[in-house]
Amino acid sequence: MSLKVINRLTLSIFTCFQLALMTSPACFAGEKTKQVIADVVTSYGGERLSNISTISLQDQFNTFRDGQSYSPTDVDIENNRVELFIDIAKQRKDFRWVIGDKDSYSIRHWLFDGNDGYAISHSSKTHAKNNMVDFSFADRRHSHLLDTVIVQMLSSAPNDAIWLGEVDLFGDAHDKLRFTLKNDQELHLYFDQQSGLLTYMENVTQDASRTLRYRFKSHKKQQGIFFAQTVHVTRGGKPNTVITDREIAFNKKVFNQFDLPKGYGESAASMDMSEMSVQKVTDGVYLAGQRWGYSVFVDTGDGFIAAGGYSNLSKRFDAVKSFAKIDKPLQKMVVSHHHNDHIRGVPEAIKLGASFIITQPHVDTVNAVADNSLNDEHFYIVENVASFADGKVIVIDMPSGHSSHNLMTYIPAAKLLFTADTYFSRQLTGTPFGGAHLHKIKARMKALNLPVEKFAAAHSSRVLTVMDFEESLTKKFKSVCPTHWAICQVMNAD
Repeated sequence: MSLKVINRLTLSIFTCFQLALMTSPACFAGEKTKQVIADVVTSYGGERLSNISTISLQDQFNTFRDGQSYSPTDVDIENNRVELFIDIAKQRKDFRWVIGDKDSYSIRHWLFDGNDGYAISHSSKTHAKNNMVDFSFADRRHSHLLDTVIVQMLSSAPNDAIWLGEVDLFGDAHDKLRFTLKNDQELHLYFDQQSGLLTYMENVTQDASRTLRYRFKSHKKQQGIFFAQTVHVTRGGKPNTVITDREIAFNKKVFNQFDLPKGYGESAASMDMSEMSVQKVTDGVYLAGQRWGYSVFVDTGDGFIAAGGYSNLSKRFDAVKSFAKIDKPLQKMVVSHHHNDHIRGVPEAIKLGASFIITQPHVDTVNAVADNSLNDEHFYIVENVASFADGKVIVIDMPSGHSSHNLMTYIPAAKLLFTADTYFSRQLTGTPFGGAHLHKIKARMKALNLPVEKFAAAHSSRVLTVMDFEESLTKKFKSVCPTHWAICQVMNAD
C-alpha cells in the first residue's frame, strides 16, 4: 500500500473519530450549551449585557410567610421594599431592605465593599464585620429575582452549565440548562426558544419542600437590555414572593454607595458559632448547638428532655452525651412554636424515640412534618403551664406578636429560661434591645414564683444573665429608616 493511500486512510479514520466525538451525547450537549448561551446573551442585549458595570434595582414585593405566620392556620403577607446596588466590575453590593409599612417596619442593611462584609444598624448607628456577608450573599440572593443577573452570571461561567434538553413549558418550546453556582447551588434554567428569554427557574434542593421556583414574566427593555418586570416565586409549591413594582437602571455611576455611614461606630463583635459547642449550665443541664440552631438538654434521671427543635437535633444530642459521658435516651422534646425552622428537628426526635410537649393548636403542624405518623400517645398537651419529670422541667405558654402560642422552658435547677427565639444575643458583649413583651415575661415569671437568673435561646450559644435582662428592659428598639434611602422616601410619602 502506498504512503499516499495510508495517509488518506489515516485522515479518513481521524475524521470519522472526530465526527463520532461530535455526535456523542456529551459532546453534543456541550456544543448545544454554548449555542444556547450565545443565543440567550444576544436576546438579552448582546454586548450591552456583557458590558454592564453596575445595576441599580428598586423592588416592591409581597412575601407569603407560610410556615412563619402568627397562627399555624393562616399565611401572613408582608410588604417589602428593597434597594440594591451591584458593582459587577469590582464585585461589590449594597443591599437595603425595609420590611413592613410606615406604621410598623424593620430595617436590614448589608454591605460588601469588595473585601469585607458588614451588617449595619441605623437604630444604634453601628456597623459590624460579618463573614456571612460576601458578594454572593450580601443581598440574601435577592438578585436571583432578576433574570438579567442570572443570565449575566451564566455568560460569565458557561463551563458551569450543561444543556439538559428541550422541554415544552407554558405551551412553548424551551431549552433547559443546569447551572451550578460556586457555592454548589444547582439552578435549572428554562429559556423560551423563540424569544431567548428566561421564563422559569428552579433552585433545586434535596428537600422538595424548600425548592424555590421562579416565574419570570412581562419582560421589558431598559437601555437595550431585557429584564422581567414581574416575578412570582413559590417555595415547595406554595406562594412565597411576588414582585409588585420594579425600577432598574444599568451602568449608573458609583459615588459613595459602598462607604460605611459617617459617624457610625463599631458594634460589639459577633460570636463565632461555626463549630458545635456544648456548655454545662449546671449539673445535668446542657446547652448545645452551632450556627443558628441550639437546644437545651435536661438530664431527668432515666433520660433527657430537650427544648429547641432546629435541624441537626441528633448531632446536638450526640455532642451532649459525648461531653457528659452519658448514654441515655431522648424521651421528650418541647415544641416551642409552629414556625418551620423550629420544627425541622421533629423527624430526628421521632427516630430518637421522643414524644412531644406541645400546645394543641400546633399538633397538626408537627404531625404533618412527621408524615402523619404520630398519634395522641406521642403528645403531651400544655395548657397554660405544665410540669414534667417531677418538676425538673416547667413549660409555660407565653403567646407573643411572633406566634399565637409559644412555649418557654424553665429549668429550676439552673434557674434558666429557654425562650426559643424571643430573647438572645449573638454578640460577645452588650445586651439586646427589649420591648413590651420582655416586661410581660418578667411579670409572668414573677406571678408563677419562678426566679430566673439565666436566659438561653435557640439562636445563640450565649447565656444571658438577669442583669442583661434588666438592662434590656430599659432599651426600647426603634426602627430608623434613613431619609436618604429612596425606598424610605417612597414609604414615607405613602
